[in-house]
Amino acid sequence: MARHADVLLADLEYGFFPRFGHSLAPYCLKGWAARDKELGGISIEVQGFPADLSARDIAEAILAARPRLTGFSCYVWNARRIWEVVAHLKRSRPELPVVLGGPQVAGDPEAALLGTGADFVCAAEEGEESFRQFLRFLFLKDRSLRDVRGLAFRENGVLVRTPEPELIDLDLLPPLYSGGLCPLKPGAQYVILETSRGCPFSCKFCDWGPKQVRRFPVGLIEREFSWLAREGVPFVGITDADILREPQFGLEVIRAFLRASEGTRTRLAFESNPAFLGKSPALDLIEVHPSKFTIGLGVQTINPETNRRRKRPFRRDAAESGIAELHRRAPGVDSFIEIICGLPGDTLESWREAVDWAIGRRAERVYAYHALVLPGTALAREAAGLGVRHREDPPYGVVSTDTMGPEEMRRALLLAFQVALNSWLGFMRPLANLADKDREGPL
Repeated sequence: MARHADVLLADLEYGFFPRFGHSLAPYCLKGWAARDKELGGISIEVQGFPADLSARDIAEAILAARPRLTGFSCYVWNARRIWEVVAHLKRSRPELPVVLGGPQVAGDPEAALLGTGADFVCAAEEGEESFRQFLRFLFLKDRSLRDVRGLAFRENGVLVRTPEPELIDLDLLPPLYSGGLCPLKPGAQYVILETSRGCPFSCKFCDWGPKQVRRFPVGLIEREFSWLAREGVPFVGITDADILREPQFGLEVIRAFLRASEGTRTRLAFESNPAFLGKSPALDLIEVHPSKFTIGLGVQTINPETNRRRKRPFRRDAAESGIAELHRRAPGVDSFIEIICGLPGDTLESWREAVDWAIGRRAERVYAYHALVLPGTALAREAAGLGVRHREDPPYGVVSTDTMGPEEMRRALLLAFQVALNSWLGFMRPLANLADKDREGPL
């Protein structure tokens, strides 16, 4: 049962991976608000809820804490449960203010307000400052609702969306783990950590926040690494778009991790464009300590037409060179290749070619994901023009495109499932034979 709090932020566990650590968002909100001394008398609690707990039970636990405000960080993997929880809350206590935030709602706040019954949506690219200002409005009455930056709400039936707040100074955000804000979940095998925010690229299927890239201080990052390693966390996963895009910063992060985790079994997991990886000075350290790293190689597609449509720069020769260099210099490193099934411009045949290509790179695993049309992305805005049809409810999987009909999509997804299954079982070579046989007849 949740203890009493003025503000209760709900952290819904990721059902597919129960051994993942906590979501960082509610703890970032709490930590930033705690810097405002005038909010010191407001109790903010983060309550985690396991994946097997029903929406009704979650709502009852929230109500038992008697909060004056409750909030949810919404992602594609927890949105459905949150909608159900909000419905229970509003039936039982309609006057309780409910605020939603996160990438699932920020891109289309009006749909979130109308579809869930929530009262407010934090529609800012980053939520900390909006949350702080909203608490000042709600509890200190020092501003009007329209003065809260980055907020969306309905007023007399009309959507009101206030201007974006300024991005926060990451140097001022309190440390989550070493500072005692974010506890370790019992049994967690994989804990996530930010080292930077933002992404300069404009891939249509993605919405990684502001284009301006800002970095956390390396000293703070190392302090977090050290604390997590001492606590015996098996994997620390970096949430950044690509820590090796800036070679010097990537090198500093890798050095900080190796210093902090020396003598422990803690490993660092991160993703990178293989074209960046092959030229990164960090590869010198990975070569010496291959068992300390798990590296995701983000390729997504090798189809030139698909890359043109999604506005993602990709050089096949540079990617192949980077992957080959990784395996030549650090053959013991754990790596996997990521590709996406159902992107605009891909055909069933080009998808099969991408699977064969990925398997041929000799990575330990190939993860084939279903293309999703995420709210707020360019792909969502341009879906009709690109010939993309997708499901209307989370997780918004692509059903067909103008180059891959529904039946072809079904066959492509079946192959994607076989890729994932063979990756989990460790049978990548048999999958190469399967891909060859698939050309002889339907799946």
